[in-house]
Amino acid sequence: MTSIATPSENIDRISHFHVTDVPGRYEPGTGELNYEAIFGAIADTDYDGYVDCEFSPTGDAD
Repeated sequence: MTSIATPSENIDRISHFHVTDVPGRYEPGTGELNYEAIFGAIADTDYDGYVDCEFSPTGDAD
């Protein structure tokens, strides 16, 4: 299991964040991940790269 401390402790090795909600990989905020805490931990580092968010829409994608 990865904790918020893992990226913070290894930020010098990270070139790209890829996130998706769990369970189901649906819209951010529909699962059990605390995005405020996750993105706050990333913001507390000197990371200035990309954060890619993947999701499967639960409704009409248009």
